[in-house]
Amino acid sequence: MILSDYTCDGCEVVFEATVESPSPDFIPCPVCCHAASWTPSPIACHMPRVTAVRGRWEPPERKTFLDTRNLAEGQDIDDFRADRAAVWERQRQEDVMKVKRGLE
Repeated sequence: MILSDYTCDGCEVVFEATVESPSPDFIPCPVCCHAASWTPSPIACHMPRVTAVRGRWEPPERKTFLDTRNLAEGQDIDDFRADRAAVWERQRQEDVMKVKRGLE
């Protein structure tokens, strides 16, 4: 059983229905009983959050973005966690200074 999106041809209601896989093209609308056609789910059509490009690396937009390259190169997990804590502490200090400047 899978969850699929359907759009009613009669009352134009969009609804989700649990159906057998693969999704049938038409099912009865629960509101008006007209034929409802299968609609591609918006979630199924989005790009994945992370897209890997072979042989290419771009630096993260902010220092607080998680970068695990050092772990892949053999860094100890405790050292990695300490480095990440230091990055977040610097970010916290910068945020405090921004607020402090705004109050002056």
